[in-house]
Amino acid sequence: MFLLCLCIILSGCGGKEPAETGAQESVAEPQPTEEASGAEEPGEAKGDAVAKEILAVYDQAVAEIAELMKAKPEAAELKPKMEALFQNYQEKMKALNEKYLALRDEDIASFGAANGYMGEHRGRHVYEKDNALVAFMNYYNMEKEERELTKFINDGLFNLLETAVEH
Repeated sequence: MFLLCLCIILSGCGGKEPAETGAQESVAEPQPTEEASGAEEPGEAKGDAVAKEILAVYDQAVAEIAELMKAKPEAAELKPKMEALFQNYQEKMKALNEKYLALRDEDIASFGAANGYMGEHRGRHVYEKDNALVAFMNYYNMEKEERELTKFINDGLFNLLETAVEH
């Protein structure tokens, strides 16, 4: 019994050390950064600029939606305003989609950089959208039971980003 307990203890201790060492090694390794890799390539800068513009327009739409929802108007009053806002931003995103697709035709590296930037930063912008609208969405979803309105808003914002990066 004593030997069995000793084996369990030793095997438990022996298993932790390599995992901790591996974790320490991965933390100690420096991660490449833009500064460490030098200046951006011209294609990367152009691609990043288009992606940043897409995300900035998205953030602007979120801010306008938050402003419209701030006074917590009735859903019947809010929905037509949201429809107009989404229509306006759809046009902006279509124009940005033309820029985005032009990158693919001009310089594939720029297009790849735009995709990389979107992949890396899109989630943060969506998370910030959720944080900016959570109180309003909860109000309409829970207190007013206007789930259709909150779905309309979420779908509309999702479609804005999708329109900008459509192939």
